[in-house]
Amino acid sequence: MAPASLNIVCPIAQTPGGGKGPFVNTQDLSFGTAMGLCSGYLCKKLGKMFVLVAGLGFISLQLLANAGYINVNWGLIESKFTENFDLDKDGKVTAKDAKFGLNQIIEVLTRNFQFKTSFAGGFYIGFRYG
Repeated sequence: MAPASLNIVCPIAQTPGGGKGPFVNTQDLSFGTAMGLCSGYLCKKLGKMFVLVAGLGFISLQLLANAGYINVNWGLIESKFTENFDLDKDGKVTAKDAKFGLNQIIEVLTRNFQFKTSFAGGFYIGFRYG
């Protein structure tokens, strides 16, 4: 049974004939690219799951608070959120914190790993198109 082909088309990638070709050539993937692709794909899916759980938790808390069952201290929750997710310690959670966190994740995943450059490229592709 032949493995399924993964062809991600990029408008910038050009084949020698001038036409658009696959962005990822699955016939010639290096080990680092393959591991990066898998890791990026997994991180994106876990991120979506985290957002789903956070949204569900927020809606549940709001429904219970509006029904009078609980009282939520949103100020405390916001301060704990900022304390944990303000990675560059500028006092607010911004896109810079997300970039900083992504760089930390890639550094942890590539520590003692020989194929860092191809891993980073594969991670980006897996995260972007996963």
